[in-house]
Amino acid sequence: MIVGVPTLTDVEEYLADTAGSWELHVIQNVLAAEQSDQLARVKLPAADADGNQTYPPAPAEALCRRVAHNLAARGNPLGVQATVTDVAAINTYVPGSDAEVRRLEGPWRRRVVG
Repeated sequence: MIVGVPTLTDVEEYLADTAGSWELHVIQNVLAAEQSDQLARVKLPAADADGNQTYPPAPAEALCRRVAHNLAARGNPLGVQATVTDVAAINTYVPGSDAEVRRLEGPWRRRVVG
């Protein structure tokens, strides 16, 4: 279980076998971008007196999953995967967001009113 803000090491462990497919600076950049986006959409508990942000386990897991989804989508920049068989051609669209991320972040999502 990740305690606190997920670090580059936490994300590498989460990515497991696929982490070696990406250079560390790429993973670090994606982590920073996804954390920024997450904090814009999710209201987490306030930082402590030392300025340390606490991450509950579900949003921490969601952040790691956001990074994994971002990296996986890079191999498919148009979001379409085509499969051609003898019978038919099938296009599969990769969604822009991850259902598991929405579930994990759900209780902390900011509600926009008005």
